[in-house]
Amino acid sequence: MTLLIGAWTLGLILSLLALGVFISFRIFDFPDITTEGSITLGAALTATLLVHGTDPVLATAAGFCGGALAGATTGVLHTKFKIHGLLSGILVMTALYSINLHIMGKSNVPLLSEVTLATHAEQVGTSVMPVREAIRRLEQAGLAEREPHKGAVVKGLTLAELVHVYGVRRLLEGEAARLGSQRITGEDCERMRAEYELMLAAIEERRVVDYLDHDEDFLATLYAASGNPVLVDMIRTLWQHCRAYKMVGAHGTLDATWADSLWHYQNDLLAAVCENDGDAALAVSNASLDNATQRIRALLAAQMNGD
Repeated sequence: MTLLIGAWTLGLILSLLALGVFISFRIFDFPDITTEGSITLGAALTATLLVHGTDPVLATAAGFCGGALAGATTGVLHTKFKIHGLLSGILVMTALYSINLHIMGKSNVPLLSEVTLATHAEQVGTSVMPVREAIRRLEQAGLAEREPHKGAVVKGLTLAELVHVYGVRRLLEGEAARLGSQRITGEDCERMRAEYELMLAAIEERRVVDYLDHDEDFLATLYAASGNPVLVDMIRTLWQHCRAYKMVGAHGTLDATWADSLWHYQNDLLAAVCENDGDAALAVSNASLDNATQRIRALLAAQMNGD
C-alpha cells in the first residue's frame, strides 16, 4: 500500500509537468519545454525556503511565482527577440539548471530530515490542516516559535524568564488558594485528598509525569473553587510554560535530601483547605512556590555550569 501511495503521489506531481507541456503544445501550438526546468525551479525555491523556516504556504507561492517567471522569460525571448519557440524553451531550460543549483547551494536539498507538518500528521494519524491549526494556536499562546531550519519548536525559557514566571505564579496561585479554600466544598476536599494519595503513589514509584499530573489536578480542584475561571485559565497557561522545568526539578528532588518537599506542602495545603483557612492556604502556597523557585534555579544553574 505504501508503494502504491508513493507511485500515485509521484504521478500526480509529474502530471503538472505533463499538463504544462500539453497546454502549450496542443492548445497554443507552441512547442515549449520550459516546464522541464520551471517545475524544478519551483521545487528548488520551495525546498530552500522550507529549510530556512518559511511558512509552507508562502514557500509554495514563491515556487509558483518562480515557475511563472521562467515561462514568462521564454515568452519574451520568442515574442520580443524573435527566437524560435522551441529554441527559447531550450535556452531557458538549460539556464535553469545553473539557476536551480545556485538557489539550492548544492545538488540536493533533502526534506526528509526536516520536521514538517506532514511528519506530525503522519505521527498522530490526522490530516495536515488540523496540525497546522494546532501549531498556529501554540504560537499564539507563546508555547511554540519558528526557528530557521527547524520550523515550529517548543519555546524555551531562560533562567531569568523562569524566575519571573514563578513570581507571577506566586501572585496568582496564592490568591486562588486563598479564595478557593474559603469556598471549597466537602466533596472537593475529598477529591483533593484522593489526588494527594495518587500523587504519593506516583512519587513512591518514581513516575514523575504522573506525579505532576496529579499535583496539577490537586491544585486545579482548589483553584476552581475560587469561582474565577479567568484566574484558573491564566494559572494553567503558566503551568504549560514551565512544565518541562517542573519535570527537571521533580527528577532532581527525588534523590535529594529534601525530597519531602514534593508532598509536604500539599499535605499542609490540604489541611488548611479542609479547615477553610484562607490565610494559611495563602502562606503554604507562597512557601511552596518560593521553595520550587530556589530548587529549579539551583538545578538549572548547575546544568549551565556543567556540574
